[in-house]
Amino acid sequence: MRQSNSILTERIAPYRNRLMGMTALSLKNVDASVEELQRTSRQGFRAALLYPTVDGEMMVDLPEMNPIYAKISELGWPIFLHGAGSAKNPTLKRLEDGGAGVAYAVLSDAEISECVLRMIASGVFDRYPNLKIVIRSSGGGLPLLLHRFFWKHKGPAGEKRYSKFSSNTF
Repeated sequence: MRQSNSILTERIAPYRNRLMGMTALSLKNVDASVEELQRTSRQGFRAALLYPTVDGEMMVDLPEMNPIYAKISELGWPIFLHGAGSAKNPTLKRLEDGGAGVAYAVLSDAEISECVLRMIASGVFDRYPNLKIVIRSSGGGLPLLLHRFFWKHKGPAGEKRYSKFSSNTF
């Protein structure tokens, strides 16, 4: 992660008036990710890139993520959520491309939608109300689906139906 961010720093350095970096994070080491956010912020980076899973487990709604969210919120950066869907299902392997097209076009976007839902349900945006996220591709259709969520969210301001989030959040 650090090496990748350092290479990006070198490559965009001649174009700092036009380009800015996005810090790649490793959720396998939260403390190192927080340090990397601080380091890259001094180098002009202005966003964080987050793959929401580690070894197949979604991490975004776990308490271990709080130091990362706190630092990103403090920096005022957006988080670019990037799915990493994979075609592990044997049925998908039968497709001409081994399921890669489905994995990248559908499963990654579904992963991002699940990621955002879990962030909302776990109270991430209640704890960090200034946190901003960028939802890529068809995961961006999530605000259009909020009316289908009939359960309620219990945040600091009391209970609120998820369907009411669209006017305040998106």
